[in-house]
Amino acid sequence: MDQKTCLVIVDMQHYFKAARNQSVIRACKREISEAITNNIPIIFLQYSSSLYNGTLPQLRKMVVRYPYKQYVDKILNDGSDKIAGTLNDWHIRPAQIRVCGVNRCACIKATVSGLLDRYTRSQVILIDDAIGDEWYGNYDLAGSSFNGYGDRIQVVNKQF
Repeated sequence: MDQKTCLVIVDMQHYFKAARNQSVIRACKREISEAITNNIPIIFLQYSSSLYNGTLPQLRKMVVRYPYKQYVDKILNDGSDKIAGTLNDWHIRPAQIRVCGVNRCACIKATVSGLLDRYTRSQVILIDDAIGDEWYGNYDLAGSSFNGYGDRIQVVNKQF
């Protein structure tokens, strides 16, 4: 297992309209495939209530036999504490945390801010085409939301 990088997939649950966007799903699948190919651990962060129905089945199906995955339940927008607990259990202190999922103006923003505060020597990579938002389609991921983090936050866009 790669101990320098991890992939975090946030709230890709049927409850969220943005998580049902086919281009976001395809991009998340691409990221999962790349993680599997490179033995990168994958954390699926999801709301725990039965109302949200867990991570999308088509994403779960991709990792059925993959040993380096964990589903982590949260109750707040910021799930960074739950991610940190999983990384600690795996004895991983990542240099790079790749993030995709939904919603960019809420859970992505809150979780990424928490990760940047917890992992002061890590870089967070936001996979823009694999991040959706049902409220603010063009919300600026790298803008004022992350002032003060400098080059520790990077937005990349991998279009098909």
